Amino acid sequence: MSEQFRVRPAQSEPAELAGASSRRSNGYYLFIVAMLTLITELAAFEFIVVSPGIPEMATAFRTTNVTWVFTTPLLVAAAVVPLLGKLADIVGKKRVLLGVIAAFLVGSLICATTSHFPMLLVGRGLQAGSIGAAVIVYGLIRDLLPKNLVPLAVGGVGVGTGFGAIVGPVIGGHLLDAYGFRSTFWFLIVYAAVVGAVILALVPESDVRTPQQFDLLSALLLGVGAGLLALSFEGGRFVYLAIFGVLAFVGFFVTISRRRHPMIPLELLRRPTVYTTLIVAGLLAFTYGGLNGVLIPEMFRSPTVQGSTDPGLAFTGTELSWYWGVPYGVMAMVGGFGSGWLSRRIGPRSAVVAAAVLGCVATAVIATHLVDKPAMVSVAGVVMGLGMGCSVSGAANLLIEAVSPEVQGVAAGFSYTVQGILAGIATAAVGAVPDKFVEKAITANGTYVFFRQVGFRVAYGICAGVFVLALCAALLMKHGRKPATGGISPEPAS
Repeated sequence: MSEQFRVRPAQSEPAELAGASSRRSNGYYLFIVAMLTLITELAAFEFIVVSPGIPEMATAFRTTNVTWVFTTPLLVAAAVVPLLGKLADIVGKKRVLLGVIAAFLVGSLICATTSHFPMLLVGRGLQAGSIGAAVIVYGLIRDLLPKNLVPLAVGGVGVGTGFGAIVGPVIGGHLLDAYGFRSTFWFLIVYAAVVGAVILALVPESDVRTPQQFDLLSALLLGVGAGLLALSFEGGRFVYLAIFGVLAFVGFFVTISRRRHPMIPLELLRRPTVYTTLIVAGLLAFTYGGLNGVLIPEMFRSPTVQGSTDPGLAFTGTELSWYWGVPYGVMAMVGGFGSGWLSRRIGPRSAVVAAAVLGCVATAVIATHLVDKPAMVSVAGVVMGLGMGCSVSGAANLLIEAVSPEVQGVAAGFSYTVQGILAGIATAAVGAVPDKFVEKAITANGTYVFFRQVGFRVAYGICAGVFVLALCAALLMKHGRKPATGGISPEPAS
Protein backbone atom coordinates (compact mmCIF):
# COMPACT_ATOMS: atom_id res chain seq x y z
CA MET A 1 0.00 0.00 0.00
CA SER A 2 1.27 3.46 -0.90
CA GLU A 3 3.18 5.24 1.87
CA GLN A 4 1.46 8.52 1.06
CA PHE A 5 -1.68 7.31 2.80
CA ARG A 6 -2.18 6.92 6.51
CA VAL A 7 -4.84 4.28 6.51
CA ARG A 8 -6.94 3.32 9.49
CA PRO A 9 -10.38 1.74 9.69
CA ALA A 10 -13.07 4.37 9.57
CA GLN A 11 -14.69 2.85 12.64
CA SER A 12 -11.75 3.56 14.94
CA GLU A 13 -11.36 6.72 16.98
CA PRO A 14 -9.08 9.36 15.45
CA ALA A 15 -5.68 9.37 17.09
CA GLU A 16 -5.92 13.03 18.00
CA LEU A 17 -9.21 12.45 19.76
CA ALA A 18 -8.58 9.04 21.23
CA GLY A 19 -9.88 9.22 24.71
CA ALA A 20 -11.11 12.69 23.88
CA SER A 21 -14.14 12.33 26.10
CA SER A 22 -11.78 12.84 29.04
CA ARG A 23 -9.94 15.79 27.44
CA ARG A 24 -12.68 17.60 25.55
CA SER A 25 -15.99 18.93 26.78
CA ASN A 26 -19.31 18.38 25.05
CA GLY A 27 -19.28 22.11 24.37
CA TYR A 28 -16.19 21.63 22.21
CA TYR A 29 -17.93 19.00 20.10
CA LEU A 30 -21.07 21.13 19.93
CA PHE A 31 -18.96 23.98 18.55
CA ILE A 32 -17.49 21.73 15.83
CA VAL A 33 -20.94 20.50 14.82
CA ALA A 34 -22.32 24.05 14.81
CA MET A 35 -19.58 25.34 12.49
CA LEU A 36 -19.91 22.39 10.14
CA THR A 37 -23.70 22.79 10.10
CA LEU A 38 -23.37 26.47 9.22
CA ILE A 39 -21.21 25.67 6.21
CA THR A 40 -23.72 23.11 4.91
CA GLU A 41 -26.24 25.97 4.77
CA LEU A 42 -24.40 27.26 1.70
CA ALA A 43 -26.09 24.56 -0.38
CA ALA A 44 -29.52 25.86 0.60
CA PHE A 45 -28.61 29.54 0.60
CA GLU A 46 -27.16 29.53 -2.92
CA PHE A 47 -30.65 28.68 -4.17
CA ILE A 48 -33.08 29.98 -1.55
CA VAL A 49 -31.44 33.35 -0.89
CA VAL A 50 -30.85 33.97 -4.60
CA SER A 51 -34.18 32.74 -6.00
CA PRO A 52 -36.33 35.83 -5.20
CA GLY A 53 -34.11 37.87 -7.55
CA ILE A 54 -34.70 35.67 -10.63
CA PRO A 55 -36.98 38.22 -12.37
CA GLU A 56 -34.47 41.05 -11.76
CA MET A 57 -31.65 38.90 -13.18
CA ALA A 58 -33.67 38.25 -16.33
CA THR A 59 -34.10 42.00 -16.79
CA ALA A 60 -30.53 42.96 -15.88
CA PHE A 61 -28.92 40.40 -18.21
CA ARG A 62 -31.61 40.75 -20.89
CA THR A 63 -32.24 37.02 -21.14
CA THR A 64 -35.20 34.67 -21.05
CA ASN A 65 -32.85 31.76 -20.26
CA VAL A 66 -32.61 32.75 -16.61
CA THR A 67 -33.49 29.18 -15.54
CA TRP A 68 -29.82 28.35 -16.18
CA VAL A 69 -29.00 30.25 -12.99
CA PHE A 70 -30.40 27.17 -11.26
CA THR A 71 -29.65 24.52 -13.87
CA THR A 72 -25.89 25.17 -13.98
CA PRO A 73 -25.00 24.46 -10.32
CA LEU A 74 -27.25 21.39 -10.25
CA LEU A 75 -25.59 19.83 -13.30
CA VAL A 76 -22.05 20.74 -12.22
CA ALA A 77 -22.70 19.34 -8.73
CA ALA A 78 -24.04 16.08 -10.17
CA ALA A 79 -20.63 15.50 -11.76
CA VAL A 80 -18.27 16.83 -9.09
CA VAL A 81 -19.87 15.79 -5.78
CA PRO A 82 -18.93 12.08 -6.09
CA LEU A 83 -15.36 13.16 -6.91
CA LEU A 84 -15.24 15.51 -3.91
CA GLY A 85 -16.21 12.65 -1.62
CA LYS A 86 -13.45 10.44 -2.99
CA LEU A 87 -10.90 13.27 -2.95
CA ALA A 88 -11.77 14.03 0.68
CA ASP A 89 -11.03 10.42 1.64
CA ILE A 90 -7.69 10.57 -0.18
CA VAL A 91 -6.20 13.96 0.79
CA GLY A 92 -8.21 15.04 3.84
CA LYS A 93 -11.79 16.10 4.48
CA LYS A 94 -11.10 19.52 5.98
CA ARG A 95 -8.69 20.35 3.17
CA VAL A 96 -11.28 19.55 0.48
CA LEU A 97 -14.01 21.40 2.41
CA LEU A 98 -11.84 24.53 2.51
CA GLY A 99 -11.22 24.15 -1.22
CA VAL A 100 -14.98 24.01 -1.81
CA ILE A 101 -15.42 27.18 0.26
CA ALA A 102 -12.67 28.97 -1.69
CA ALA A 103 -14.27 28.05 -5.02
CA PHE A 104 -17.63 29.20 -3.68
CA LEU A 105 -16.17 32.58 -2.72
CA VAL A 106 -14.66 33.09 -6.18
CA GLY A 107 -17.92 32.08 -7.85
CA SER A 108 -19.98 34.37 -5.62
CA LEU A 109 -17.65 37.29 -6.36
CA ILE A 110 -18.06 36.72 -10.10
CA CYS A 111 -21.86 36.60 -9.73
CA ALA A 112 -21.89 39.79 -7.64
CA THR A 113 -19.82 41.83 -10.08
CA THR A 114 -20.28 40.54 -13.64
CA SER A 115 -22.47 42.22 -16.22
CA HIS A 116 -22.34 39.28 -18.65
CA PHE A 117 -24.76 36.35 -18.37
CA PRO A 118 -22.24 33.64 -19.42
CA MET A 119 -19.88 34.80 -16.65
CA LEU A 120 -22.77 34.66 -14.18
CA LEU A 121 -23.20 31.00 -15.11
CA VAL A 122 -19.45 30.41 -14.64
CA GLY A 123 -19.78 31.84 -11.15
CA ARG A 124 -22.76 29.62 -10.43
CA GLY A 125 -20.76 26.62 -11.58
CA LEU A 126 -17.98 27.46 -9.13
CA GLN A 127 -20.57 27.66 -6.35
CA ALA A 128 -21.78 24.14 -7.12
CA GLY A 129 -19.29 22.32 -4.91
CA SER A 130 -21.07 23.62 -1.81
CA ILE A 131 -23.96 21.29 -2.66
CA GLY A 132 -21.68 18.40 -1.75
CA ALA A 133 -20.41 19.99 1.46
CA ALA A 134 -22.76 17.81 3.51
CA VAL A 135 -21.05 14.67 2.17
CA ILE A 136 -17.71 15.92 3.52
CA VAL A 137 -19.23 17.25 6.76
CA TYR A 138 -20.79 13.91 7.67
CA GLY A 139 -17.39 12.28 7.19
CA LEU A 140 -15.71 14.84 9.45
CA ILE A 141 -18.33 14.31 12.13
CA ARG A 142 -17.79 10.57 11.96
CA ASP A 143 -14.03 10.96 12.25
CA LEU A 144 -13.77 13.73 14.87
CA LEU A 145 -16.54 13.02 17.36
CA PRO A 146 -16.88 10.21 19.91
CA LYS A 147 -19.04 7.44 18.52
CA ASN A 148 -21.88 8.00 20.97
CA LEU A 149 -22.30 11.59 19.77
CA VAL A 150 -22.25 10.91 16.01
CA PRO A 151 -25.98 10.07 15.55
CA LEU A 152 -27.03 13.16 17.48
CA ALA A 153 -24.62 15.34 15.52
CA VAL A 154 -25.85 14.05 12.16
CA GLY A 155 -29.43 14.77 13.25
CA GLY A 156 -28.37 18.26 14.29
CA VAL A 157 -26.98 18.96 10.82
CA GLY A 158 -30.32 17.93 9.32
CA VAL A 159 -32.30 20.20 11.64
CA GLY A 160 -29.94 23.10 10.91
CA THR A 161 -30.40 22.65 7.18
CA GLY A 162 -34.17 22.76 7.63
CA PHE A 163 -33.83 25.95 9.64
CA GLY A 164 -31.86 27.47 6.76
CA ALA A 165 -34.78 26.72 4.45
CA ILE A 166 -36.91 28.94 6.70
CA VAL A 167 -34.60 31.93 7.21
CA GLY A 168 -33.10 31.87 3.71
CA PRO A 169 -36.15 33.25 1.87
CA VAL A 170 -36.55 35.99 4.47
CA ILE A 171 -32.92 37.08 4.10
CA GLY A 172 -33.08 36.93 0.31
CA GLY A 173 -36.37 38.81 0.10
CA HIS A 174 -35.27 41.66 2.36
CA LEU A 175 -31.88 42.03 0.65
CA LEU A 176 -33.49 42.05 -2.78
CA ASP A 177 -36.02 44.73 -1.93
CA ALA A 178 -33.49 46.94 -0.16
CA TYR A 179 -30.33 46.56 -2.27
CA GLY A 180 -31.04 44.54 -5.43
CA PHE A 181 -30.23 40.98 -6.48
CA ARG A 182 -26.44 41.45 -6.36
CA SER A 183 -26.65 42.00 -2.60
CA THR A 184 -27.68 38.36 -2.18
CA PHE A 185 -24.33 37.25 -3.63
CA TRP A 186 -22.45 39.70 -1.39
CA PHE A 187 -24.28 38.17 1.58
CA LEU A 188 -23.08 34.70 0.48
CA ILE A 189 -19.50 36.02 0.22
CA VAL A 190 -19.51 37.43 3.76
CA TYR A 191 -21.24 34.35 5.19
CA ALA A 192 -18.89 31.84 3.54
CA ALA A 193 -15.78 33.89 4.39
CA VAL A 194 -16.62 34.21 8.10
CA VAL A 195 -17.66 30.59 8.64
CA GLY A 196 -14.78 29.32 6.48
CA ALA A 197 -12.24 31.33 8.50
CA VAL A 198 -13.54 29.85 11.74
CA ILE A 199 -13.35 26.31 10.33
CA LEU A 200 -9.82 26.97 9.06
CA ALA A 201 -8.66 28.19 12.47
CA LEU A 202 -10.55 26.03 14.94
CA VAL A 203 -11.90 22.82 13.40
CA PRO A 204 -9.28 20.01 13.29
CA GLU A 205 -8.51 17.87 10.26
CA SER A 206 -9.36 14.19 10.21
CA ASP A 207 -6.32 11.94 9.80
CA VAL A 208 -8.34 9.11 8.24
CA ARG A 209 -7.13 8.37 4.71
CA THR A 210 -8.33 5.75 2.25
CA PRO A 211 -6.57 5.04 -1.07
CA GLN A 212 -9.12 5.03 -3.90
CA GLN A 213 -9.16 5.38 -7.67
CA PHE A 214 -10.02 8.94 -8.67
CA ASP A 215 -12.48 8.25 -11.50
CA LEU A 216 -12.39 11.63 -13.26
CA LEU A 217 -13.36 10.27 -16.69
CA SER A 218 -16.61 8.72 -15.42
CA ALA A 219 -17.59 11.96 -13.71
CA LEU A 220 -16.83 14.00 -16.83
CA LEU A 221 -18.90 11.69 -19.05
CA LEU A 222 -21.79 11.83 -16.59
CA GLY A 223 -21.65 15.61 -16.32
CA VAL A 224 -21.29 16.16 -20.07
CA GLY A 225 -24.18 13.79 -20.79
CA ALA A 226 -26.45 15.60 -18.33
CA GLY A 227 -25.42 19.02 -19.63
CA LEU A 228 -26.00 18.13 -23.27
CA LEU A 229 -29.43 16.71 -22.53
CA ALA A 230 -30.35 19.85 -20.62
CA LEU A 231 -29.03 22.10 -23.42
CA SER A 232 -30.95 20.10 -26.02
CA PHE A 233 -34.19 21.63 -24.75
CA GLU A 234 -33.02 25.10 -25.79
CA GLY A 235 -33.72 26.31 -29.33
CA GLY A 236 -33.78 23.91 -32.26
CA ARG A 237 -30.74 21.85 -31.40
CA PHE A 238 -32.60 19.04 -29.66
CA VAL A 239 -31.71 16.10 -31.89
CA TYR A 240 -27.96 16.65 -32.15
CA LEU A 241 -27.32 17.51 -28.51
CA ALA A 242 -29.62 14.76 -27.27
CA ILE A 243 -27.75 12.18 -29.36
CA PHE A 244 -24.37 13.29 -28.04
CA GLY A 245 -25.79 13.36 -24.51
CA VAL A 246 -26.98 9.78 -24.80
CA LEU A 247 -23.59 8.74 -26.20
CA ALA A 248 -21.88 10.35 -23.20
CA PHE A 249 -24.11 8.33 -20.87
CA VAL A 250 -23.27 5.15 -22.78
CA GLY A 251 -19.59 6.00 -22.40
CA PHE A 252 -20.14 6.48 -18.65
CA PHE A 253 -21.61 2.99 -18.23
CA VAL A 254 -18.88 1.43 -20.39
CA THR A 255 -16.22 3.18 -18.30
CA ILE A 256 -17.57 2.15 -14.89
CA SER A 257 -17.92 -1.44 -16.13
CA ARG A 258 -14.15 -1.53 -16.68
CA ARG A 259 -13.01 0.20 -13.48
CA ARG A 260 -11.64 -1.72 -10.54
CA HIS A 261 -13.13 0.90 -8.21
CA PRO A 262 -15.95 2.47 -10.22
CA MET A 263 -18.07 5.42 -9.17
CA ILE A 264 -20.98 2.96 -8.84
CA PRO A 265 -20.76 -0.83 -9.35
CA LEU A 266 -23.02 -2.04 -12.17
CA GLU A 267 -24.07 -5.08 -10.16
CA LEU A 268 -25.50 -2.71 -7.55
CA LEU A 269 -27.57 -0.90 -10.17
CA ARG A 270 -29.04 -4.20 -11.34
CA ARG A 271 -30.72 -4.80 -7.98
CA PRO A 272 -34.49 -4.11 -8.14
CA THR A 273 -34.37 -2.53 -4.69
CA VAL A 274 -31.77 -0.04 -5.91
CA TYR A 275 -32.96 0.88 -9.39
CA THR A 276 -36.60 1.24 -8.33
CA THR A 277 -35.51 3.53 -5.50
CA LEU A 278 -33.45 5.60 -7.94
CA ILE A 279 -36.42 5.87 -10.33
CA VAL A 280 -38.79 7.12 -7.62
CA ALA A 281 -36.21 9.47 -6.07
CA GLY A 282 -35.29 10.81 -9.51
CA LEU A 283 -38.90 11.52 -10.52
CA LEU A 284 -39.52 13.34 -7.23
CA ALA A 285 -36.30 15.31 -7.64
CA PHE A 286 -37.38 16.34 -11.14
CA THR A 287 -40.09 18.51 -9.59
CA TYR A 288 -39.11 19.13 -5.98
CA GLY A 289 -35.40 19.41 -6.66
CA GLY A 290 -35.18 22.36 -9.01
CA LEU A 291 -38.37 23.78 -10.44
CA ASN A 292 -39.82 25.49 -7.38
CA GLY A 293 -36.75 27.68 -7.05
CA VAL A 294 -37.18 28.93 -10.64
CA LEU A 295 -40.90 28.87 -11.40
CA ILE A 296 -42.24 30.18 -8.09
CA PRO A 297 -40.31 33.52 -8.06
CA GLU A 298 -41.10 34.17 -11.72
CA MET A 299 -44.77 33.28 -11.32
CA PHE A 300 -45.67 35.08 -8.11
CA ARG A 301 -43.45 38.11 -8.75
CA SER A 302 -44.77 38.71 -12.28
CA PRO A 303 -46.08 42.29 -12.45
CA THR A 304 -49.63 43.46 -12.85
CA VAL A 305 -49.27 45.60 -15.98
CA GLN A 306 -52.05 47.77 -17.33
CA GLY A 307 -53.34 46.22 -20.53
CA SER A 308 -52.23 42.70 -19.61
CA THR A 309 -54.72 39.91 -20.23
CA ASP A 310 -53.05 37.58 -17.71
CA PRO A 311 -51.66 39.59 -14.76
CA GLY A 312 -49.42 38.26 -12.00
CA LEU A 313 -49.53 38.78 -8.24
CA ALA A 314 -46.63 41.26 -8.32
CA PHE A 315 -45.11 40.10 -5.00
CA THR A 316 -42.06 41.92 -3.69
CA GLY A 317 -39.13 39.78 -2.60
CA THR A 318 -40.18 40.16 1.03
CA GLU A 319 -43.78 39.20 0.30
CA LEU A 320 -42.63 36.14 -1.60
CA SER A 321 -40.50 35.04 1.35
CA TRP A 322 -43.32 35.39 3.88
CA TYR A 323 -46.22 34.09 1.78
CA TRP A 324 -44.33 31.17 0.20
CA GLY A 325 -40.79 30.70 1.56
CA VAL A 326 -41.50 30.50 5.28
CA PRO A 327 -44.54 28.16 5.06
CA TYR A 328 -42.62 25.98 2.62
CA GLY A 329 -39.52 25.78 4.84
CA VAL A 330 -41.43 25.11 8.07
CA MET A 331 -43.48 22.33 6.52
CA ALA A 332 -40.41 20.80 4.88
CA MET A 333 -39.04 20.28 8.40
CA VAL A 334 -42.37 18.86 9.55
CA GLY A 335 -42.48 16.59 6.51
CA GLY A 336 -38.99 15.32 7.22
CA PHE A 337 -39.85 14.34 10.78
CA GLY A 338 -43.27 13.01 9.75
CA SER A 339 -41.89 10.82 6.99
CA GLY A 340 -39.35 9.42 9.44
CA TRP A 341 -42.25 8.39 11.67
CA LEU A 342 -44.08 6.86 8.69
CA SER A 343 -40.97 4.97 7.66
CA ARG A 344 -40.49 3.60 11.16
CA ARG A 345 -44.13 2.63 11.74
CA ILE A 346 -45.29 1.57 8.27
CA GLY A 347 -42.38 1.56 5.84
CA PRO A 348 -40.36 4.08 3.79
CA ARG A 349 -42.46 3.42 0.70
CA SER A 350 -45.37 5.13 2.46
CA ALA A 351 -43.26 8.30 2.80
CA VAL A 352 -42.51 8.60 -0.93
CA VAL A 353 -46.14 7.75 -1.75
CA ALA A 354 -47.16 10.66 0.49
CA ALA A 355 -44.57 12.90 -1.21
CA ALA A 356 -45.96 12.05 -4.66
CA VAL A 357 -49.58 12.58 -3.60
CA LEU A 358 -48.87 15.92 -1.90
CA GLY A 359 -46.82 17.14 -4.85
CA CYS A 360 -49.51 16.11 -7.32
CA VAL A 361 -52.18 17.96 -5.33
CA ALA A 362 -50.10 21.15 -5.02
CA THR A 363 -49.03 21.29 -8.67
CA ALA A 364 -52.51 20.44 -9.92
CA VAL A 365 -53.98 23.29 -7.85
CA ILE A 366 -51.41 25.71 -9.28
CA ALA A 367 -52.01 24.43 -12.82
CA THR A 368 -55.76 25.04 -12.54
CA HIS A 369 -55.23 28.69 -11.54
CA LEU A 370 -56.66 28.30 -8.03
CA VAL A 371 -53.57 29.92 -6.49
CA ASP A 372 -54.49 33.51 -7.27
CA LYS A 373 -54.40 35.16 -3.83
CA PRO A 374 -51.71 35.48 -1.13
CA ALA A 375 -53.55 33.12 1.22
CA MET A 376 -53.69 30.42 -1.47
CA VAL A 377 -49.98 30.89 -2.15
CA SER A 378 -49.30 30.04 1.50
CA VAL A 379 -51.61 27.03 1.34
CA ALA A 380 -49.76 25.75 -1.73
CA GLY A 381 -46.43 26.36 0.05
CA VAL A 382 -47.60 24.32 3.05
CA VAL A 383 -48.62 21.35 0.89
CA MET A 384 -45.53 21.52 -1.33
CA GLY A 385 -43.17 21.91 1.63
CA LEU A 386 -44.71 18.94 3.43
CA GLY A 387 -44.26 16.83 0.31
CA MET A 388 -40.65 17.98 -0.11
CA GLY A 389 -39.78 16.87 3.43
CA CYS A 390 -41.40 13.49 2.85
CA SER A 391 -39.51 13.11 -0.43
CA VAL A 392 -36.03 13.71 0.96
CA SER A 393 -36.41 11.59 4.08
CA GLY A 394 -38.41 8.82 2.42
CA ALA A 395 -35.95 8.34 -0.44
CA ALA A 396 -33.01 8.25 1.99
CA ASN A 397 -34.67 5.61 4.17
CA LEU A 398 -35.58 3.52 1.13
CA LEU A 399 -31.94 3.46 0.06
CA ILE A 400 -30.72 2.60 3.58
CA GLU A 401 -33.08 -0.37 3.62
CA ALA A 402 -32.13 -1.41 0.07
CA VAL A 403 -28.36 -1.89 0.42
CA SER A 404 -25.85 -3.24 2.88
CA PRO A 405 -23.75 -0.87 5.02
CA GLU A 406 -20.62 -1.65 2.97
CA VAL A 407 -22.03 0.05 -0.13
CA GLN A 408 -24.25 2.63 1.55
CA GLY A 409 -21.96 5.56 0.80
CA VAL A 410 -21.50 4.61 -2.85
CA ALA A 411 -25.23 4.10 -3.38
CA ALA A 412 -26.14 7.35 -1.62
CA GLY A 413 -23.63 9.30 -3.71
CA PHE A 414 -24.98 7.94 -6.97
CA SER A 415 -28.56 8.53 -5.84
CA TYR A 416 -27.67 12.17 -5.28
CA THR A 417 -26.11 12.31 -8.76
CA VAL A 418 -29.25 10.91 -10.40
CA GLN A 419 -31.45 13.36 -8.51
CA GLY A 420 -29.16 16.29 -9.34
CA ILE A 421 -29.12 15.44 -13.05
CA LEU A 422 -32.90 15.16 -13.26
CA ALA A 423 -33.41 18.34 -11.25
CA GLY A 424 -31.05 20.15 -13.60
CA ILE A 425 -32.76 18.81 -16.72
CA ALA A 426 -36.12 19.80 -15.22
CA THR A 427 -35.09 23.42 -14.71
CA ALA A 428 -33.87 23.58 -18.31
CA ALA A 429 -36.80 21.75 -19.92
CA VAL A 430 -39.95 22.51 -17.92
CA GLY A 431 -38.47 25.74 -16.56
CA ALA A 432 -38.26 27.03 -20.13
CA VAL A 433 -41.98 26.51 -20.79
CA PRO A 434 -42.97 30.04 -19.62
CA ASP A 435 -40.61 31.44 -22.27
CA LYS A 436 -43.16 30.32 -24.86
CA PHE A 437 -45.91 32.41 -23.26
CA VAL A 438 -44.80 36.04 -23.19
CA GLU A 439 -46.84 39.15 -23.74
CA LYS A 440 -46.19 42.80 -24.57
CA ALA A 441 -48.17 45.53 -22.88
CA ILE A 442 -47.95 49.17 -24.00
CA THR A 443 -48.42 51.68 -21.18
CA ALA A 444 -47.73 55.37 -20.67
CA ASN A 445 -44.32 54.43 -19.25
CA GLY A 446 -43.27 52.28 -22.18
CA THR A 447 -43.57 48.74 -23.52
CA TYR A 448 -43.26 45.84 -21.07
CA VAL A 449 -42.47 42.24 -21.99
CA PHE A 450 -43.41 39.74 -19.30
CA PHE A 451 -44.39 36.11 -18.70
CA ARG A 452 -48.07 35.25 -18.88
CA GLN A 453 -49.43 33.15 -16.03
CA VAL A 454 -50.74 30.53 -18.48
CA GLY A 455 -47.13 29.49 -19.16
CA PHE A 456 -46.57 28.68 -15.50
CA ARG A 457 -49.83 26.77 -15.33
CA VAL A 458 -48.74 24.63 -18.29
CA ALA A 459 -45.36 23.99 -16.61
CA TYR A 460 -47.01 22.93 -13.37
CA GLY A 461 -49.42 20.75 -15.30
CA ILE A 462 -46.39 18.90 -16.64
CA CYS A 463 -45.07 18.63 -13.08
CA ALA A 464 -48.37 17.14 -11.93
CA GLY A 465 -47.98 14.48 -14.62
CA VAL A 466 -44.47 13.65 -13.39
CA PHE A 467 -45.81 13.32 -9.85
CA VAL A 468 -48.40 10.83 -11.13
CA LEU A 469 -45.56 8.79 -12.67
CA ALA A 470 -43.68 8.92 -9.37
CA LEU A 471 -46.79 7.76 -7.51
CA CYS A 472 -47.28 4.82 -9.88
CA ALA A 473 -43.63 3.82 -9.55
CA ALA A 474 -43.81 4.05 -5.74
CA LEU A 475 -46.99 1.96 -5.56
CA LEU A 476 -45.36 -0.75 -7.71
CA MET A 477 -42.27 -0.98 -5.49
CA LYS A 478 -41.94 -4.36 -3.77
CA HIS A 479 -39.57 -3.19 -1.07
CA GLY A 480 -39.97 -0.53 1.59
CA ARG A 481 -43.30 -1.96 2.74
CA LYS A 482 -42.01 -3.07 6.14
CA PRO A 483 -41.11 -0.76 9.04
CA ALA A 484 -37.64 0.72 8.51
CA THR A 485 -34.82 -0.74 10.59
CA GLY A 486 -32.21 1.91 9.91
CA GLY A 487 -30.20 -0.61 7.91
CA ILE A 488 -29.81 -3.01 10.82
CA SER A 489 -31.77 -5.69 9.01
CA PRO A 490 -31.84 -4.79 5.31
CA GLU A 491 -34.35 -6.38 2.99
CA PRO A 492 -33.09 -8.89 0.41
CA ALA A 493 -31.31 -7.40 -2.55
CA SER A 494 -33.81 -8.79 -5.03
